[in-house]
Amino acid sequence: DRIAINGSEKKKKSSHVILERLNFIGSGVKIDGGDNIRLSNCGFNVPVVVSKADGFTLEHCALVRGLELKGCKGVLVRDNIFDNHENSAIALDGPLEGYIAWNSFSNPEQCRSTAGKVAGLGAELYSAVLRPEFTDPGKGIFTLRNDHFFNGASSLGMPLGPYRRVRVAKALKIVDPQVLAVSATTADLEWRTTGDCTTEILWGDTSACTNKKELIYWPDTFHTISLTGLRPGKKYYFKAAATMPGYEIHANPEAEALDLQKVRVRIVSEPLEFVTLEKNPAPATCYVATNGNNSSSGLSPREAWRTVSHAARRAGPGDTVIIGGGNYEETVRVRRTGDKELPLKFTCVPGEKAWIKGRKRALFQGINIIGKENVIVDGLYLHDFGIGEIYANLSGGININGGRDITIKRCFYDGRTQSYTPGFINACASSNLLVKNCFCTRGFSGPHFSFCPGLRVENSVFYINQIGLIMLLGHSNDVFTFNNNIVVDNIINKSMQPLLMIGDFNQVMPGTNCVYLRNSEKERQVMRVRMEKMTWDDFKKSAGNRLELIFANPRLPALKELVPFKLEDDLHKTMAERSKDLASEHAPGKALDFNDFFTASEELAKRGIGLQPEAFRDFKFGAPSASSAPKR
Repeated sequence: DRIAINGSEKKKKSSHVILERLNFIGSGVKIDGGDNIRLSNCGFNVPVVVSKADGFTLEHCALVRGLELKGCKGVLVRDNIFDNHENSAIALDGPLEGYIAWNSFSNPEQCRSTAGKVAGLGAELYSAVLRPEFTDPGKGIFTLRNDHFFNGASSLGMPLGPYRRVRVAKALKIVDPQVLAVSATTADLEWRTTGDCTTEILWGDTSACTNKKELIYWPDTFHTISLTGLRPGKKYYFKAAATMPGYEIHANPEAEALDLQKVRVRIVSEPLEFVTLEKNPAPATCYVATNGNNSSSGLSPREAWRTVSHAARRAGPGDTVIIGGGNYEETVRVRRTGDKELPLKFTCVPGEKAWIKGRKRALFQGINIIGKENVIVDGLYLHDFGIGEIYANLSGGININGGRDITIKRCFYDGRTQSYTPGFINACASSNLLVKNCFCTRGFSGPHFSFCPGLRVENSVFYINQIGLIMLLGHSNDVFTFNNNIVVDNIINKSMQPLLMIGDFNQVMPGTNCVYLRNSEKERQVMRVRMEKMTWDDFKKSAGNRLELIFANPRLPALKELVPFKLEDDLHKTMAERSKDLASEHAPGKALDFNDFFTASEELAKRGIGLQPEAFRDFKFGAPSASSAPKR
């Protein structure tokens, strides 16, 4: 429902007050004194004047008549729409004491005035010029006719300005279970549910369906699981099962125990049947291009499909999908599986760059490989995704859940945006997963791998992520290999956080990696085992020599050196004095590529640490930032 307040609203010396989802069309809103007052998801067709209020917050609001701040401290103004035309959108009576960012303005020349001095968009952090088309703000109707411009543009990937998220409880139902496709040895099964659930397939050669394949940690309303190793020309039965609420992943054992105590509802569908093919068709090569057409055959460059998602729906065991250069703004769901000796492969045209993009962070997921086996993703670039409401479980450049024998190689994840972006890979309960010769930067965290026995992460570069934690969790017998990688420290304000997290000392297989820190490994708690942070020396006392870390500058062409930071240093002073050097670490505005991160260290190259240049011979690179790596 819409509530419009026609009149004036005045708060004087109030504390801890929240005004939310209200629209104001009267004479004005005035706040005089007080602390911790928050205006959220509101629309204002009136001036908003705030005086001497500490901790004032204005977020996800729409303002037609502007905001005036007088003598306020600890201000937070973010994610708002300012439909300013003649006057400054934000007027300050003196220097800002707080944070203003991630807003949109109609007039780029008059975004903010400070003591009468007007500044334009160039002075605003992470903001943009967007002109809203409100339905009727004079009547308190701030619904946008051009909302697509504002979606995903806020600090956490939500829409700018007011938005509504209404949750309605629904009875749990399984909707339209079906067989998407079959081969001689595989079946791809899909269904939907009326709420976010974790799911499983019960299947067998009788209607009793005594076998089970489950996806424990992926709550969603769309579900896909593939069966492999089936017999040709044989009838099978299956039933879909759904459990709500879904199960959650926790590094904290206490939180994990609490999640398991939740009361859950489980339902099962009626059995359905399918028959496998007598013989597999010959493997096909399929093509995707930005000028393609999903109505075409996809079997030649001239008959290319338009979207990678369409290819991920059509291509099956043994097929190869070749993607032409350009931008593909979509979430790709791999809806069919590969099989043993018949992998399903997604790759790019040699020498071209195929970018999977998130529409300015409106999309939270790049490529989803759920319940699939023997899938290869090779040579793709990913950029510009946002963080979902539960980012740890549901957002990521590449999301993998269940299945086995998945390979991610030569993939480039560029998380440099004006806001938070999810991690490169979010993988759970997937056996024999291989990640090799990949690069990622500026994810909210490093890649997360949970319950992935046989995991191998090799010859990859993890470069200045935001919090940076590379998570390798699992049961005590879920061993993994982390070898020949280069890990470059977090952003400077997170440079005291650990870089690697494991669940148990016995999970680590032997491996050697290079870690480049802003500070000394003697003072830095570089490791985390479950909830306990450890220095490298303390970790070695418990784990022995199973994992070797070389603490050194890997001499990457894109980075001469990190800005150092010690525990006793003043963070804000360091960031102010070294702002240009810190900015250069991320090469803003520069197109980065794999060859910017080939190590020029002869010692690391000799030991096979880092990206392997010989693996990229079919790529076309421009000149790197500095000298290239030595040949191996």
